[in-house]
Amino acid sequence: MKKTLLITLFTLAAVTVGARQQVQEIRMATSDVVVGGPGLLGSGPPMATGSGVVFGQVKEADSDRPVSGAIVTLNLPGAQPLRVMADAQGRFGFRDLPKGAFNISATRPGWVDGAYGRTRPGGPTLPLMLTDGERVSGVTVGLWRYASIAGRIVDDSGDALVNMPVRVLKRSTVGGKTRFNMVQADSTDDRGIYRVGNLEPGDYLVVVPMQQPSPELPMMIEGDMVRAVAATRVTASAGGGGGNFVFFNDAAGNNGAAGLGEDGRPLSFPTVFYPNVATSTRATVITLTTGEERAAVDFQLKGVPTSKVSGVAMGPDGFAPNLQLTLVNAEADESATGIETLSGSTDQQGRFTIDGVPPGQYILRAVRTPRVAMGGGEVTTFQQGGATMVMRVATAGNAPPLPTEPTLWAEVSVAVGTKDVTDLSVGLRTGLKMSGMVQFNGGAEKPLPERMGSVNVSLEPADQRAGVSNGRGRIDSTGTFATVGVPPGRYFVRVGGAYQGWTFQSAMVNGRDASVVPVEFDSADLNGVILTFTDRPTELSGQVQSDGPLEGATVLVFPAESSAWVGYGTSSRRFSNTRVDKQGNFKIMNLPAGDYLAVAIPDKMANDWQNPKFLETLVPEAARVHVRDGDKVTASLKVSR
Repeated sequence: MKKTLLITLFTLAAVTVGARQQVQEIRMATSDVVVGGPGLLGSGPPMATGSGVVFGQVKEADSDRPVSGAIVTLNLPGAQPLRVMADAQGRFGFRDLPKGAFNISATRPGWVDGAYGRTRPGGPTLPLMLTDGERVSGVTVGLWRYASIAGRIVDDSGDALVNMPVRVLKRSTVGGKTRFNMVQADSTDDRGIYRVGNLEPGDYLVVVPMQQPSPELPMMIEGDMVRAVAATRVTASAGGGGGNFVFFNDAAGNNGAAGLGEDGRPLSFPTVFYPNVATSTRATVITLTTGEERAAVDFQLKGVPTSKVSGVAMGPDGFAPNLQLTLVNAEADESATGIETLSGSTDQQGRFTIDGVPPGQYILRAVRTPRVAMGGGEVTTFQQGGATMVMRVATAGNAPPLPTEPTLWAEVSVAVGTKDVTDLSVGLRTGLKMSGMVQFNGGAEKPLPERMGSVNVSLEPADQRAGVSNGRGRIDSTGTFATVGVPPGRYFVRVGGAYQGWTFQSAMVNGRDASVVPVEFDSADLNGVILTFTDRPTELSGQVQSDGPLEGATVLVFPAESSAWVGYGTSSRRFSNTRVDKQGNFKIMNLPAGDYLAVAIPDKMANDWQNPKFLETLVPEAARVHVRDGDKVTASLKVSR
């Protein structure tokens, strides 16, 4: 029999749930709104009981205004979570709690999720430490109201463009450089209007992406064969006396096509960033605050003649079939978003055609990396969401060797004007590999040969380029390793995971640590690389002092030399951050040897802390720290406001 528990309001007007109660369905007595249930409680045993009590309030993160109706979840690892609904003043409570480290989070439609200790959207949280019988009040969980961007898209005549795609990209700092990643999408309605919601506070670009035209359709007019582009917008033409009309297929809306030019060539609406610029590097960044509704982000699109880029790709052994090619605007290559690229593929004779290319200077890039087979291991089959899922857990001892076929790559500059680019020859060359061995620095027990393959090795490009990805590697049972080939360029050695009792220390190439400083692949393979693991990892610890609450402070550690603040791939071993505890203590492990700057700041300032411009502002108040291999270093910091 299903059990329903009606919750009443206690003295503090907070809804409470006892840990010993087997709650299946929770209802507010005043509004009869279901906020819990078996599916929400999750798996695991019921939470142990105690006499602890937690009271708090859900508020707007940037003000003291309460947020009513939020679902507040209290988690204790290993046990079923508890959930309540905040009252009209945002208040909530939990009772009969055992001692432990609890996580408290809150959600409400239309708001960015919040959690105890979180000072910025998506930021880190803090555990709430509860002792036996402790009564904690004044717990605050902040939420941020979603923002939105809206506007209208018209053509050069001012007519509304229907079903035009719109993409919103959020700014971040990756490798010390600004990157934009798509977070939301929409399309225009019959008035040409779009609205993109559910945006966190932050910096954004708005873009109307070009869509590559569909295959051409032949059409007959007065006995002559002309070209029409499938899925273009409806167009009509009245000829003098003849009265002939040409209708274009409108099944998919505009689909990026803008009809035909006077010479019969297809016109397309090219990718346009707000405010009507061609690349992300020239676009205007829109900064949204919590709950802001930005309107009038409008576009007026003009069709431009497009061309074809076609040719043949040849490898060392002949035609290169089924090869993926990427065409990217040369101006935006290293900072280009996926929206700014066009793509194509070769047929069985190595031939390719990329349609709908606007005038400009481009880089055509192709990389074919051999598939690295997964290891064997236990296979588990389970049901999820009505689908059958198969999961393979690879074991270290049975990982197959790397493939013997080479990586093939090509990079060609292409200038596109008003005419098609034909007969382009793309010659593929062989990629470059890295190899070496693993060594252990310390007295801990070394891993067994069959465990050597449990650590992953890869080559990561220092400069992100469209069409170029990581080169995977593998360690064998003898302690030697090798990678697949990669195109020429600068790369870091990345090591994922570690052996039990050991920590990755360095990847030495010609006297330089390639996990910290990129190595150049030019015209030859790199051999004799030494991957070193140590049982004495570095440790940087200390205490932070502050005039305000210490729980909101974050310690940042970054290289002392500013030249290391950019060009380090997607992540760097020399950048680290951590929240301090209630006493202001912090600890950071496994920093590579080198000179660092350490500084403590309020966590709400740390959203984009790896931005070089922000790091420059921290230098005057940062403490200089020198770390040597195996060192345990201490530092005393004061919160910089």
